[in-house]
Formats: sequence, structure tokens, C-alpha cells
Amino acid sequence: MSRDFPRRALWSACFLGVFGASSLFAAGNTGKELYSKECAACHQQNAKGQGIYPPLASLSKEQVVQKLKDYREGKGGDLKAIMEPYAKGKSDADFEALASYIVTLKK
Repeated sequence: MSRDFPRRALWSACFLGVFGASSLFAAGNTGKELYSKECAACHQQNAKGQGIYPPLASLSKEQVVQKLKDYREGKGGDLKAIMEPYAKGKSDADFEALASYIVTLKK
């Protein structure tokens, strides 16, 4: 296995997540399911972040929801190009469920 394998695997997971994101936010998914499918590959299971992906565990529920709404609307700063595809087509209820789970990761 090459030394670049972990990096390539991470980028592949993020790429697949971007293009498969809309189907994963279907009604009935919990915040934990959404986070595991959509966010953990880049922001880590504990939401502490890594590399260019910021920590989420330090944000309030309201901050998470607002950031996701901003990305959905095409706003959002440096990571807009990465995050906008995840947020497009998602409902406020999806964002609320996701944010409710993320705040449970504060430790």
C-alpha cells in the first residue's frame, strides 16, 4: 500500500460525499446518521476537525445551523466551494437534526 493511500482515501470519501449528499439527507435520518454519512470523513467522528476542516464541536447549535444555511445560500467564506454542495437541497429540519447531534459531541 502506498504512503499516499490515506490521503487518497480521504479525498475519495469527500468527493463521493459531495456528489451523493442529497440522497443521504432524506426524511427520517437522524443527526447522528447525517453526521456519520456527511461530515465525519472531513471533520472527524468527534467533530474536532483536521487540516483545513474546522472543528464543529466548539460551535453552538445556532452557529451550526446558520453556517449550513449560509452555505446553502451560496455564502460562507473560504470553505464555501467545498460545503455548498453538501448544503444545497437540504431542509432546515436536516440542519436542526445535524446541529443537535454535533452539540452532543462537545467533551
